[in-house]
Amino acid sequence: MLAAIGFSVLLLAIMGQLQLSGITRLTALKGLAWGGAGFIAFFVAPGLGLPPEIPGVEAAPLENRQEWWVLTVLVTGAGLAMLAFAPKLVKIGGLVLLAAPHLVGAPHGAGPEFSHSDPQVVETLMALHSDFILASAYTNAVFWLVLGLMSAWVLNKWVLQGGERTA
Repeated sequence: MLAAIGFSVLLLAIMGQLQLSGITRLTALKGLAWGGAGFIAFFVAPGLGLPPEIPGVEAAPLENRQEWWVLTVLVTGAGLAMLAFAPKLVKIGGLVLLAAPHLVGAPHGAGPEFSHSDPQVVETLMALHSDFILASAYTNAVFWLVLGLMSAWVLNKWVLQGGERTA
């Protein structure tokens, strides 16, 4: 719940400033697009290098993974913003930003994901891990699309009316 509140505050602030400055006019479809961008920036791009993990996965040190995740989110968000709002010549920089964290590469553990002597246990854990990644992806997609849609609706209905701030 706290993450949803925090992400919605971010979305509302950015969407509101862009609408007030006349850069964009928010609609339900654009709200979905904003939600899709959040999904890409906060889940897809980091997940390509560091997919969600279940307990027991042998991984790189937490601090290294967190630093790469934050870098990836920031750079992906900036790249998506450049693709959406920058002049045509600058959009190439947005593509470079989208690729940059993946060219650097995410930190990974040195050994296998699961270390257990029974191959059946490892196979079961690998299947569980795969199911967890898919469930996380679906849940995050729905979360971000609903968040983007609702943020656009709240912004237009309750915060801004006709591009002007209400009291």
